[in-house]
Amino acid sequence: MLVHIYVRHSRTCEHRSDAQYKRCRCTRWVTYTVEGKQRRESTKARSHEAAVLFARAVEKRYEHVLLGEKPKSERTTIEKAVAEYLNDKQAQQLQESTLRKRRQWFEKDLLGWCTTNGVLYLNELDLSHLRQWRSSWELGALAASKKQDITKQFFTFCVASGWLKENPAKGLSRIKVEHKPTDYFTPEEMQKILKAAEPSEEECRRNPYLAPRLHALVQLMRWSGLAIRDAVTLERERLDAEDRLFIYRAKTGTPVNVLLPPAVAQELRDLSLFPNPRYFFWNGTDTHEVVTKHWQHKLKKLFDRVKLRNLDTSLKKVHPHMFRHTFAVQLLLSGLSLHDVAILLGHSTVKTTEKHYAPFVRARQEQLQRLVQASWQT
Repeated sequence: MLVHIYVRHSRTCEHRSDAQYKRCRCTRWVTYTVEGKQRRESTKARSHEAAVLFARAVEKRYEHVLLGEKPKSERTTIEKAVAEYLNDKQAQQLQESTLRKRRQWFEKDLLGWCTTNGVLYLNELDLSHLRQWRSSWELGALAASKKQDITKQFFTFCVASGWLKENPAKGLSRIKVEHKPTDYFTPEEMQKILKAAEPSEEECRRNPYLAPRLHALVQLMRWSGLAIRDAVTLERERLDAEDRLFIYRAKTGTPVNVLLPPAVAQELRDLSLFPNPRYFFWNGTDTHEVVTKHWQHKLKKLFDRVKLRNLDTSLKKVHPHMFRHTFAVQLLLSGLSLHDVAILLGHSTVKTTEKHYAPFVRARQEQLQRLVQASWQT
C-alpha cells in the first residue's frame, strides 16, 4: 500500500495554486487506497518529517490487510481515547475553564506530540513515550505537577474503559514542588490599598456609577474571603438584611455563609443599580471569564499604583487572591480554629485549609512559644 503525502494549502497561503509546493507551513495530508477505497487523512502536522512518521503509522495500521490477514482485535487510537475522555469530562458539567485546559493538554499537546513521533494507538503510548512527552513541557513545577496528575487520571479512565490493562503513567516519577509560604496583606498595607482605591473627584464626576466599585470590591474580598470570580459575579440578593452573605462557590459548589462588617455591607448596598440591578459588579451579559479578567486588570493597576514593598525594599509580588489569604490569616491570628476557617472559606476539606494556613493558627503559635520558654529553664 502506497501512502502519498501532499500539502493542503490554506486560503491565505501564497502557494495555494501550486499543489506540488511543499516548502510552506500548511498542513500535510495523506492519501492511500485500502480495500479498493481511496481515503484521505490529515496528519495535523506542518513538517514533512512528522508527516512521514504519520504515513508509516498508517502503513502499520493496515499491515494485516497487505498480508491478507484479519485483525485479531481492534485497537483504540489515542485520538479516540482523548475524544471520549473529554466528552466524559464535559458530561460531568465541569467549568469551561477546566475543560479548556484539558483540551489544551490532550487534544493539542498530547495528540500533537504523538502525531509528530508516529505514535497512533493507545497501547503504543508506554512509559518511555510519556517520559519523552513530559520532557517537552514548558511549565513551572506546580503546573507540571498538576498536568501529570491529570495525565494519570486520563489513563485511569482508559483502563476503566477496557482499552488498557494497566496505567503506564503510574511509573512517572513525582515532580518536586516547593510550596512558598502563604502571603497576605498586613493591616498597614490594606490601608494603603483602600486609600488608593478611593475614587477621585474627577473619576466620580466622569463616571459616578462605576467609580466607587473598585473600593467596594476590595472591601468585599477582604472581609468575605471570596475568590475574585465569586466576588465580581455576586448577586445583590445574596446579601441579607443582617449583613450576611450566602453563596455557593463557583469552584467547588461548597456553600459559604459569612457575616460582613456593617460598613462594608452598606457600601455594597449604596452602589448604583446601573448597569444591572441584579449584580453589584457585573453587567450580567459578559461571560464569567470576561468580567473576572476585567476586574483582575483593574486590581493590577491598583497594585501598580500602591507599590507595596518587602522589608528589603524590593517590590512585593501581589495578586487579588491575597485578599482571601488576608481574611483567613486574620481570623486564625484572632483565635479561630482551622475547622471554622475552612467553613468560612468554603473549603471542601479542612486539609486544604491546613495546607495553606497552619502556620498562622494562634493556639499552635502560643503552645510552641510556651514550649520554647519552658526550655529556657532547663
